[in-house]
Amino acid sequence: MTDDLLMSGETMKVECYFKEKPPSVDWYRGAIPVKTDPRVTITYDEAKLYSCMEMKKCKITDEAKYRCQVEDAEGEEALEFAGFSVFVKGTVSNTALSKLVSIFIS
Repeated sequence: MTDDLLMSGETMKVECYFKEKPPSVDWYRGAIPVKTDPRVTITYDEAKLYSCMEMKKCKITDEAKYRCQVEDAEGEEALEFAGFSVFVKGTVSNTALSKLVSIFIS
């Protein structure tokens, strides 16, 4: 589990790399699945064994433990996942700033 500190208004980009192709990839904020919206984009590239979640204009209410979870070949939830915690503090005047976190699932 990794932790990251963002300033309010920054963009958070989290990349998750896989050792082998998982049947499905899901992102969670705590126990709740992350949904895409105008601020949140989730991509999955099977060929590159890669998934990414990007959250723009982070705010204090975005503070949480996030995780990327995969299913095994039988379609059951895998016990393996990569997680991280996000803490959002203060404000930043330049909203073009961003943070990148890379996590790996083997």
